[in-house]
Amino acid sequence: MNILKTTLLYAFSALGLSAVAFSYYVFLPKYYVDTLGVSAFWFGIIVILTRVGDAVIDPLIGKFVDLHQKFRKLLILIVALPLAISFYALSNPLIGTNQLLWFFLFSVLFYVSWSGFSVPYQSLGLSLSSNSEARTKILGTREAFLLLGTVLAALLPVLITKFYSESNTSFTHLSVSSIFYGILLLIGALLIYYFLPNNTFTQTTSSNPNQNSLKTLLQIPGFKILLITYALISFGSTLSGAMILFYIDHVLESDLGNQLILLYFLGVLIFIPFWIYWTKKMGKRRAWLQSLTLSSVSFLAVIFLGAGDQYYYLTIIVLSSFALGGAIIVPATLQADVAEEASKTADQNLDAQMIGYWSLAKKLSAAVAAGCAFPILELIGYQTEVAPSSTIKIGLIILYAGIPALCYFLAIYFAAQYRDD
Repeated sequence: MNILKTTLLYAFSALGLSAVAFSYYVFLPKYYVDTLGVSAFWFGIIVILTRVGDAVIDPLIGKFVDLHQKFRKLLILIVALPLAISFYALSNPLIGTNQLLWFFLFSVLFYVSWSGFSVPYQSLGLSLSSNSEARTKILGTREAFLLLGTVLAALLPVLITKFYSESNTSFTHLSVSSIFYGILLLIGALLIYYFLPNNTFTQTTSSNPNQNSLKTLLQIPGFKILLITYALISFGSTLSGAMILFYIDHVLESDLGNQLILLYFLGVLIFIPFWIYWTKKMGKRRAWLQSLTLSSVSFLAVIFLGAGDQYYYLTIIVLSSFALGGAIIVPATLQADVAEEASKTADQNLDAQMIGYWSLAKKLSAAVAAGCAFPILELIGYQTEVAPSSTIKIGLIILYAGIPALCYFLAIYFAAQYRDD
């Protein structure tokens, strides 16, 4: 199959996946806490419970996919519909129901469906080509489509709110966009199932396939380094993502939250081609360290901003969006290198399980980050429609920028130990 056609068919599904993920993590928390008025504390507890449960099933799905790779595309097709339905339900809670219970039940369905889609999807992408440069382009394009989906999710609120300006809620866009995202997910799953090959890294010859696979994986340095850095970066970025609208509203005192988010991810998308080129020129390790360093500096700069500094913040957004391009592209290409090495060393396909364990690390850390953020907000005195005190603003700055900056500095330390020779 033509590599360009394969790349585009594969990458399309990333649009819907990233759009629902971004909306879930960024818009739903503020919608449920501020608009629906649910307790920030109990909302955070539910976030922790559902995300921990989600994280645990990823390696199990990975093991199933590695043992039954012929069902990899079928699994994606099966879970696409419940994923679309669950996000629609979360975005359109029934009036008169217990909103926290509603959020909990459909979050469980959302996470199970999400894992059932994303683990085999990522595993499939790693093995679509045996050529390293071709894989970089395939995975780089996937990441670009993920960002495009994020830009779409950030843009639609601006457009929909404009057309529904008479609405009494700033989250009308969730109801409308959830239908569109569901259609994207279903189309993407159909394209994968009917048009993409089901390649694998190796034909399993081991007499005990997938026995002690985690022990095998932990002996591969690249796997451990990615595991640790993913956990650190996921913690920092999740905390920052959950707090960004609160930070813009209450610290910068700006009403341009949706526009600034859109600009940020649009910038990341624009800089993706540069990082594909730069990674090839400088090497994966060096490009990765450079991007992480720029991200850390961006978070530190945010700490010094206050009310009315939205234009300074705009400059920081450009820098951080440039940095994020490298932090996304390079690890995606490293995944394929490490997965191929592991599968050949163990004489069996381990790529889906690697995806599962990496997802476990990211999701557990994200669960702790998001789950702690909202109870902390309540504990420091945050209240809806009440002007925040200086203490609350400091707390928002620490949650949005201070702790993420520390996470990225620690990630630099571990990423520096990776060897790509």
